[in-house]
Amino acid sequence: RLIDVKQRTLTKGQELIELAHSIELFHLSLQKFTEWLNETERYLNNLKPVQRRFALIQTLLKQIDDHELFQTQLQTYKEHLIDLDKLATHLKFVSPKTDSIYIRNSLIAVQTRWQKILTRTTERTKELQKAFQETKKTIRPEVTDIDRIKNEVNRQASLCTCSKKYDVQQVSEGRYRFGESQSLRLVRILRSTVMVRVGGGWTALDEFLVRHDPCR
Repeated sequence: RLIDVKQRTLTKGQELIELAHSIELFHLSLQKFTEWLNETERYLNNLKPVQRRFALIQTLLKQIDDHELFQTQLQTYKEHLIDLDKLATHLKFVSPKTDSIYIRNSLIAVQTRWQKILTRTTERTKELQKAFQETKKTIRPEVTDIDRIKNEVNRQASLCTCSKKYDVQQVSEGRYRFGESQSLRLVRILRSTVMVRVGGGWTALDEFLVRHDPCR
């Protein structure tokens, strides 16, 4: 009987250690997610209005690019929130009542802020899409003529004289993969010139290929 008591005591002690570890992990994860929420809210608060003027078309395209990157980041942190929710659900059943209430309220608070960020992101997406559609109507021949982009890309690619042709692949509308790189690049027509997105700006397609196609 004494051995049984000792065994139960050891088991209980181990359970308490594991519980303390789980609670600490929850607090660290919660702190990290809260810091990201703070940064993201500041980012959204400081966003400049969506551009709709033709003269600022490059600004609009950059805003669209930046927003797509931001949406990718959101998907990553969605997984973090799911993990946080799973951990909180587990702790709710094994923690003392006071800790359980704190954990539940903390989770609700970050979930509420997360939903507000999703709402603002959706609204921003709609604004950017509307602005882009309006711009397409105004400058369709210069910006949205996909056939002209394809023809120019194919023409430029055909000039390659390498034994193994420099590969240019269209992945989706306005997005191409050049050479062996797995990175996707935006391709647009800006003022009748086919341009490739490079860093924070744009480079003419022929200039881009001169720098990347080995035979040029």
